Amino acid sequence: MSISTVSTKHLARSETPSSILSSDSDIRFTRKLGSHYRCGCCILAGFLLVLLLAAAGIYLGYTFLSGEPPGERVFRATFRVVRGDFYTPELADPATEEFRIRARNYRERLNLVFRRSDLRPAFLGTEVLALDGDFPLGDG
Repeated sequence: MSISTVSTKHLARSETPSSILSSDSDIRFTRKLGSHYRCGCCILAGFLLVLLLAAAGIYLGYTFLSGEPPGERVFRATFRVVRGDFYTPELADPATEEFRIRARNYRERLNLVFRRSDLRPAFLGTEVLALDGDFPLGDG
C-alpha cells in the first residue's frame, strides 16, 4: 500500500520570480473592441469587397462581352518576291493594265494564304497598292 501526499504550497510574493512581479503602474487594461463594433467592421469590409467584385465584373463584362463587334482594323505590310517573277518598269504605274493583272494575281494569292491560315475568321481581304522594284535582290 502506498500513500501519496499532495502538498499545496502557496508562494509568498517575495518567493515568486521577479519576471512575474510587476507594479500596479505597469499593468494597464485596455477596452477590447466590443462584439457589436467588430460585427460592424466585418459587415463594412464585406460590403467593400462586394463592391470591388461587382466593379471588376462590370468592367470585365463590358470589355470582353460587349455586343458590338470591334471596328475594322487595317494592317499595312510589304512583301518581297525573290523567285519566280520579275519586275518591269510598267509595274510602277498603277494605271497600266500589266499592273492591274499582276496586282490581281498577288492579291488572290495573298487572300488564299490568309483564308487557309488561323486568321481566317477575322480576315476580310487584301489590297495591292503598289509594286516596287527598288529592292536589291539578295541571297535569300
